[in-house]
Amino acid sequence: MRSWFSRHPIWFMAFYLVFYLSVFHWLEANITVPEVWVHCRLDDLIPFCKYAVIPYFAWFVWIPFTLFYLLWKAPRADFWRLCLPLFAGMTIALAVYVVVPNGLDLRPYRVYGSDFFARTVRQLYATDTATNVCPSIHVFNSVTLMMAYYRSRMLRRAPPLLDAPGRRRALRVHHRLHRTAQAAQLH
Repeated sequence: MRSWFSRHPIWFMAFYLVFYLSVFHWLEANITVPEVWVHCRLDDLIPFCKYAVIPYFAWFVWIPFTLFYLLWKAPRADFWRLCLPLFAGMTIALAVYVVVPNGLDLRPYRVYGSDFFARTVRQLYATDTATNVCPSIHVFNSVTLMMAYYRSRMLRRAPPLLDAPGRRRALRVHHRLHRTAQAAQLH
């Protein structure tokens, strides 16, 4: 089976996606009350920002873009160096959520406004609970993807934006964007 998946990486990703979404849906439906609340004083100082839905949803595009980019443009080894740790880390996070159900209590009682961003946040809150947050799959995947870009043989002769300092800058920017998303209490 491993040989078949190595020859059919898109099927491997598709099977994992079905597995991941099935388990995540089961967690969302069956573990609704966390046993552990993740919170620190810094959380109370972060203001709500409805515009953080932009980087939050961009993250969901960045993952498949990176996977397919490495699959089609880079040596196959670069793709597998991303895919295997990425999927293993996500699976470990799901296992942690089963063993130690956890959540955040950061969301505002009400999101005011009738603009696109306020409506999008309200819709997101209606579909994505504030459970299963630690370890953060968002942070893990972001770091894993940036490491894949950093290690990619194809990008070693990259333009200055993608050289080592450029990648570090991009990683810092991404972490700031992720923190903004957390400030909007979207996790």
